[in-house]
Amino acid sequence: MEVRRHLVEAASKENLPIKLSLGRVTPEQLHSYVQLFKNNLKALENHCGLLQLTMATVQTLGHGCYSKWDNFLAFERLLLQRIGCHPVKLQGQRSDMARTKVLLKTV
Repeated sequence: MEVRRHLVEAASKENLPIKLSLGRVTPEQLHSYVQLFKNNLKALENHCGLLQLTMATVQTLGHGCYSKWDNFLAFERLLLQRIGCHPVKLQGQRSDMARTKVLLKTV
């Protein structure tokens, strides 16, 4: 979402015709935003770092293993929340983690 926000700001600064969309960021959406810069050499030079980062993000989001990594990050957040919030309720934590482990195996 942060990459999209910066990309929209850059396109607006360069007066490029960008259509805003809300919701989940998709690789196709980011790629279409990058395409706006291809015919404007000055805008391309001014924002080449952001465009490179955006294309790396597009490739990452489009990779086949992305959903697995997304699940791992969600599991990590769950662990950090459980460790920080309720250290006394170990039994409940173990059962939640076991359920999450089962969910990860199905992915």
